[in-house]
Amino acid sequence: DDKPQLYVIALDGGEAARLTEMPLGVSNLRWAGHKIFFVSEVLPGYEGKLDSMKAELDRRKEKKVSAKTTEVRLFRYWDHWRTDGTVPHLCSIECKSGRGGALADLTPGWSRLLTDSGDLDYDVSPDAKEIAFSALEFGAPYDSLVNDVFLIDVTTPGAARNITPEN
Repeated sequence: DDKPQLYVIALDGGEAARLTEMPLGVSNLRWAGHKIFFVSEVLPGYEGKLDSMKAELDRRKEKKVSAKTTEVRLFRYWDHWRTDGTVPHLCSIECKSGRGGALADLTPGWSRLLTDSGDLDYDVSPDAKEIAFSALEFGAPYDSLVNDVFLIDVTTPGAARNITPEN
């Protein structure tokens, strides 16, 4: 694949089954219950519109200009630029009997980086009903890099609750 995707294969062998086709790939996997949780970069405004996001990424790839401009403090992290406008989203996909099911964006509407590296630090509760993750308290231009811990109820995507507001 051009970008890393999620596959499953039976323990006794056979062919791997592809579960995702995320335009910017998947990373940081956790498997809990019948769901696999992962992080995928998205272009704000294209959440849930994977074909449109692919078309926009193809359009950007065709551009001849490689200059980077930004008003944002977090423009680069070690070896990669953060000026492409993508942000990490936490997603899940049902996986029963080695087959993919419903894909869910658990952080819809998030349009800011969640850490100064651009990655997403998270963990899933043993019953797979809640997710804790750390996120920057403030968005662009990221004058303050204060991190808080948030909880998401997996059944209500987007309803993240800050559990360290006095951090």
